[in-house]
Amino acid sequence: AYSIFVGVMKLLLPLLAVGLIVLVVLWPRLQSDDGDFRFSVGQVSREDENGSVMINPRYEGLDDSGQPFTVTAASANQVPGREFVIDLTRPKGDMVAEDGAWLAISAERGRYDREGQLVDLTGTVSLFHDRGYELLTERLAVDLASGLAVSDLPVHGQGPFGFVDSEGMRVESRGAV
Repeated sequence: AYSIFVGVMKLLLPLLAVGLIVLVVLWPRLQSDDGDFRFSVGQVSREDENGSVMINPRYEGLDDSGQPFTVTAASANQVPGREFVIDLTRPKGDMVAEDGAWLAISAERGRYDREGQLVDLTGTVSLFHDRGYELLTERLAVDLASGLAVSDLPVHGQGPFGFVDSEGMRVESRGAV
């Protein structure tokens, strides 16, 4: 009886080992996971043919005072025929001020004119300060060269002081005024 058992195991164990190896190799193909990394061919729309498009751009740098800042967006499109103008989808920016405070801004859309150093944010524009202040408006024009930010649309704000509503806002001297 023992010799028969040994003979069967000599045949059964190698078959079991081969079966396990085949199962390990084929297992990923048996389960479909949408989170897998895949290559695919994308469709280029007519409006993208004339300009460059960047998906999830990220820019990090230092301002004039040496303070770090980061700008990200869902996409950045070079405007056809205007080499220095870039349209941004869901732009976000954050920076650390000289006093260590963290500032963030986000919008639904933006347009950056590199030559004129102008940023025009539209949609729901949100400005946030880490001390609990938040301002909301529908449009904000920023002149990066002079440090001026202007909104001529209603502004709603909240913070530790309470709530504020205004017909617009003007930020001068890079936020000092």
